[in-house]
Amino acid sequence: MSVLVIHNPVSGRKRLINNVGYNFKKYLEKKNVKYEWFETLPQECQPLSELNIGNRERVIVIGGDGTVGEIVSFIVKNKLKTKVAIIPTGSANLIAVSLKLPLVFTNSGFKNAVEGTSKTFDVGIVNNEHIFIIGCGKGHDAMLIKTAKRSLKRRFGLLAYFFAFLRQIFHFRRLKYKIIVDEKIYKFKARTVLVFNLLDIFGLLKNYSFDAHDGVLNIVILQTSAFWSLMRTIAKFFTGNAEEKRSGVRLLQGKKIEIHTKQRDIPIEIDGELMRLESLRVEVIPMAVGIVSE
Repeated sequence: MSVLVIHNPVSGRKRLINNVGYNFKKYLEKKNVKYEWFETLPQECQPLSELNIGNRERVIVIGGDGTVGEIVSFIVKNKLKTKVAIIPTGSANLIAVSLKLPLVFTNSGFKNAVEGTSKTFDVGIVNNEHIFIIGCGKGHDAMLIKTAKRSLKRRFGLLAYFFAFLRQIFHFRRLKYKIIVDEKIYKFKARTVLVFNLLDIFGLLKNYSFDAHDGVLNIVILQTSAFWSLMRTIAKFFTGNAEEKRSGVRLLQGKKIEIHTKQRDIPIEIDGELMRLESLRVEVIPMAVGIVSE
């Protein structure tokens, strides 16, 4: 087998990423695996079209969510059959966590990246342009992304978003949303509206069906107004005990989704990346990409 390795040398903690890259090269050479190695460049978009990805059986990505997302987006948009394996070295690694991939690197983890079986996953697409694996949102979730500085994420990983939440919580206010799900119109006052394709944070969301193989997307509408009620709602949501009618959380599912607000300055996040978009139109692309998972 010949594989392409795409390595982001500035993702996450520098010492960690350097060690992982060095150790993975040694593993490949010990196992006599033929490989090509590409180091990402210090620019916004990588020259992926020059890497002949379509002729590869597998691309192994050493990097964080942003690097993985760019590779997956390229594969989906070009309708390639190439499988993606992930060695997560980013700050938060939400994609790897949701896929239950090992965050501590051993030979067994390297073996899984090279030889592991892939599953075919749905993805979402925003405004017929931006691909996501995990999800997107409009409202205060995007403000959390903005507040969670890279330095905090490098030190604390996913906890950086919790610290950002504590900083932002008193600024949260409810907005009027118009949400169209498969041509059916809903109107809510909510703090944020999220669309998930895949999400599983250390098993905390096991009671919810965020299944990336079912051909639909999941909409989470956080409606709670009072501070302590909001805190209880979030706690119940992450422990899987949120009852829709009483919790301030509304759950919907659909294949085509539009999210509108009168305010045009409301930020949007797509797989943790902030975007400035006039509208948010989301659609599922079923069975779009093969990813090596647990």
